[in-house]
Order: sequence, then structure tokens, then C-alpha cells
Amino acid sequence: MPLAPMGCAVQFHVKPDRRKTRGEHSMDGWYLKTSEEYYRCHIVLVKKTEAKRVTDTVFFKHKYITQPEVKPADIIIKAYQDLRQALQGLKNPADAKQMQTLEQIQDQLSPGNKMQIERGLERRLPRVQNIMQQLTERAQQQPPRVQFKEPRREESLQSARMIVASPRKQVVMSPRKEIVTPAPIIRKPKYIAQEEDSIAARLKAQRALSSTDTVNARQASATKVSAAADESIAERLLPQKRQIANIIEKAFPVLDQKTGQLLEYRQLLRHPKFKNAWNISAANEFGRLAQGIKGRVKATDTIKFMRKSEIPHDRLKDVTYIKFVCQVRTEKEEPNRTRATFRVIHYPDDVGTPTADLLLIKIFLNSAISTKGARFATADLSNFYLCTPMPKPKFGRVKLSDIPDEIIEEYKLREIATPDEWVYFRADKTHYGLPQAGSLSHDLLEKPLNKEGYYKSLIVPGLWKHKMRNIQFVLVVDRFGIKYLKKEDLYHLVNLLKRNYDVSVDLDGKEFVKIELDWDYDKGEVHLSMEPYLRKALRQFYNLVPKKRRDSSYPHVEPKYGAKQQFAEYDTSPAVGKEGQTYIQKVNGKFLWYARGVDPTALVPLSALASQQSKPTQNTMDKSKHFLDYMATQEPAVLTYRYDSSSPYRRGLFK
Repeated sequence: MPLAPMGCAVQFHVKPDRRKTRGEHSMDGWYLKTSEEYYRCHIVLVKKTEAKRVTDTVFFKHKYITQPEVKPADIIIKAYQDLRQALQGLKNPADAKQMQTLEQIQDQLSPGNKMQIERGLERRLPRVQNIMQQLTERAQQQPPRVQFKEPRREESLQSARMIVASPRKQVVMSPRKEIVTPAPIIRKPKYIAQEEDSIAARLKAQRALSSTDTVNARQASATKVSAAADESIAERLLPQKRQIANIIEKAFPVLDQKTGQLLEYRQLLRHPKFKNAWNISAANEFGRLAQGIKGRVKATDTIKFMRKSEIPHDRLKDVTYIKFVCQVRTEKEEPNRTRATFRVIHYPDDVGTPTADLLLIKIFLNSAISTKGARFATADLSNFYLCTPMPKPKFGRVKLSDIPDEIIEEYKLREIATPDEWVYFRADKTHYGLPQAGSLSHDLLEKPLNKEGYYKSLIVPGLWKHKMRNIQFVLVVDRFGIKYLKKEDLYHLVNLLKRNYDVSVDLDGKEFVKIELDWDYDKGEVHLSMEPYLRKALRQFYNLVPKKRRDSSYPHVEPKYGAKQQFAEYDTSPAVGKEGQTYIQKVNGKFLWYARGVDPTALVPLSALASQQSKPTQNTMDKSKHFLDYMATQEPAVLTYRYDSSSPYRRGLFK
């Protein structure tokens, strides 16, 4: 609700029922006060009728009241008047007093005069007796020469300042400190989260530490904070680790930490240090796609090696090739991961797959906590894209030198290879990289679900229900978010999925689509957080936590006070090029999921950056860095959903 000083000039809106046809839509008046009886209304005094009126639409004209300024024309006129009076011998006390005041200000602001400040110094300024006499004396005097003393080295480091001291008030000058730009450091977190801590516990601990009145909470968390004192060496090495992780995440090769060289698939198979481990990894991938490796890898029968002559003549033009991607994933059972992906193949039919969007997922989570007696669980399908038969097989080829010797001997590939050492294969099931893999895999999953009474909602894409059982779930590719009342309904769905897929089930529902979930069914609350996602995103862009806390997500545009209109400033900074544009686009894409998930306050700066990313400049790059500093210095966002007592789900009506 805007507040204005009493007596401010305003224009208020005249309602249609109170004005004449083709009458003015506003009237002039003065602001009195805010109405105490009507919501968001003001009381103004009408200039024309001198009556009070209550209105809800007011235009304040305070910006039109600016500070008076001396224009060049005023200075010329004043000089002409003083000169004319001086020649005529006239005396104007008002002008003399004004000139006296200006001379005093000029003497005080003169950079050559250094005023000595003493405690209790009080002196009266001398009166100017005759303005004509002063002008004559100054005209006869020669202008003094000003000698500039060369500043010392320590003084040259400081910028020149103008000091104005009042003769009636003591001014204490503090010594100017040399400004040293601090190097970016990694700030220690206020609270070190343990793996067993829930989101609610972390949130409570952070709030307890931020409060100065809660002493017990500080003592309880002292052991956790003291553990960070021994991590100084790790913190100093963290920037190098982040840079290495950034390179690996961007290019996907494996880094040789001794030489600093990035090794790709073919280099890893021949490197004397890594060839043993990565040959096993590549052999496992080929065995998984083909007919397996005895005693080690289970087959999926996705591809089958064949001779080139066995391929139909009309399908030779559609033969594709494989691109290998190597990555180190320490959190997986097989840390050295090799994935063979098919290159993009044109597919004429529809490849769209109905899936749940983020809005539906958040509504579904709120529904789960608001339903009396309901619980939430998640399920994940393994090798979802490798188990779906294709109506029409695809053909591809791979170089014999890119296949490990173990696979060559196991499948006798030298016998079926071409003279130029190409090995051809046929793909009967979907695989990574095929555009139709998602659509065909979803259709195959839908058939057994429909047979057992599960059906998709005709109104909400991605929402599934059952005809008889009180169970619902949202489907995102191969991830299930399940809301159930009875465990037998949950086991019915899980056993159905285990007939055709390898299923991993989390009965606690701690994570879904990169969102951590902390369920408190007794209090009717669920806490949503994406702290691991946020930390990984900051590492990807090699962002160091600045020493100073950043409290604004977007640079503040300072208004020009006193100006009648605030004009937008054009961005004249140089362009950042293609690489900088890609960097800004990655920042927007990476943090958009986080902002939509748990932190809606970040949507405003991301929207502003997105409007400038088509032609980014250095100013746009600085704004993106400003946003990254804000995300690094702020505590991770936690979104909490609480049950609604008036909800029909809370009264026991599930469907």
C-alpha cells in the first residue's frame, strides 16, 4: 500500500458513473491520508470542489518535484547584474550576503586549503564590507601560482578525496584502509549435514543456528561445526576438483590425473594403465547388448552379429553406427561405465510419450500427504530401453578394432567381419539413441498394466489409477511415484512389474525425479529439497563461494532520483561469442529445474537471463555470474507441503 506525504499533488480516477459523457477520466487534488475504512483506498481533497473523496486509483506527482538547479543562463544574468551594480556604485545587501556565502563555500571547498580541525573550534565568518572594494583588489593582484607536491608512494595508492569540514562541528577523520580484492574462498557451511539427517532436521538446525537467542541449539550443533575445522586442506583442493569434475561432465572422457590428458574410448582400450579395466567394461556392454558373457553378464538380446551379405539390399542405406561414451560413476556397482549409443535415425511415426510434468508431481505429493492413511513409495525399472522389441529391425556396424578381444573370441567375429574390418549387426530391440525407444517401451509397459486393471487418466497425462484398488501413481519414463493405502495394493503393482523388468523399490519414498522427500505422516508434512542437485550444478559451472554473502539474485538497477522519467539504459558491452552463449544457456537450463522444483524465487532472474541469451553480452555474463554467487551463498531451499483439514482426501474420500 503506497504512502505519500500529506499535501502531495495527485490525480485520481473518476469512475464512469460519476463523470459525464466524454468527460475527463481524472481530476486534480491533494493527498490527505490512507482510508481506514476501505481496503486499499485513499482520501484526497478535490482541487475543484474542495471536498474530500475516497478513491482506489491515485497517481502521485511527487516525482515532478525536483531539486532546484542553477542553469548557465542564470549564472550569466547574475554576473551581468553584479557587474552593472558595481559600475554604477550601487549596493545591494541581499546580493552582497549571497556573494559572501558563495565565497565562504568556495574557500571551504578549495582543494589547496587544508583546514585544521580542533575540538570546540568556533569562529565567526568575517563580514564583507564593500563588494566593490574586493573586486578592485582582486583585479590588481596577480594570480598566485599553485605548486603541486608529488605525492608519496603510499599516498598515490589512495584515490583523491574532497573533505568539507564545518566550523561549528568537529569532524573526526578515520584513516583510509587500502582496499585489497579478496581471493574467492570456500565458505564453511553453518550446518554440516549428515547422511542420516532428514531434510526437516537440517532445516530446523539451520534455523536454530541463525537465531541469536537459541543457545541450546548452538551447543547441540557444536560437534558438527567443529568437524569442519580439520577440512582446510580438502577445502583448498576443492577448486581443482571442481574444475576437473566440470571438464569431465562437459566432455565425458576419462581424465588421466598424471598427465592431465582426457582419454576417450579408443584411447582407453590401448592405454597401458587403463586398458585392462576398460576392456572389461566394454566387453560387459557388448555382452549385455548381445547374448551375454558366460558367468558374468546377463544377455538382453538387443543386437545380433551377422554378415553384411545377410542384410537386405534395400536396407543398406539405413545402416547406422555406434558412438561409445565412457564415464566414471563411483556411486554405481560398476564404476567404469561404457555405453554404446546408436546415432540418430530418422523415424517417420510419432515418438511422443505421455509423462507426468513437474506441476502434476507436486500436486500428487500434496495429495499423498493430505490423504488420510496414505503412504508414498517409488519404483525404478532397470534396462527399460533394452527390453522392447521393435516392429522393424535396425542395422548397424562397428569397427573390429573397437571391440574387445574377449568379445571377438567369444562370438568369433573375425570370421564374419568384412575385408575392411567392419562388423555388422541387427538390432531387434530398442536401444539408447533410437528416437522411437521411449514410445515403444512405454507402449510395451502399458499392455500388462491395462490387463490388470490399471489405466491412464484421460484428462491428466502421466497419472495412472486402478479400477478397483485404492492406488495411484505418476509415471516419468521408467520412474514410478506411488500413493497407496494398503501394502497389498503396492505389492500387487510391484509383482506385476517384476514379471518383465528388474525393479528396485523404495518404500520410504526418499527421492523422486531428483527431489529429496522427507515424509512426516504424523504431523502431515512433507519437505522437498534438491541440495545434491544444487551442489552438483554449482560444481559443473566451477563456481566458488564468494566471501561476501549475495542476497539478491539479480543486479539492482539504481534509480535516478529527481528525474521526471526513468529511461532504460542500453547494453553497450561487447558480445561474449558462441562459447559464452552456450555457457549462459546451460546455466538457465540447469537451474530452471531447481527453481521450478523447490525455489520459485529464482524464476525471475532466470527469466531475465533467458530473454537476453539469444544475443548475450559481457553484461549478461556478469549477471549469470551474479546469479551463481547468489545460489552458492544462500541456504538450499526447502519446500514444505502440509495437509489441508478441509480436503476431501482428509475425510477419507480417496477417489
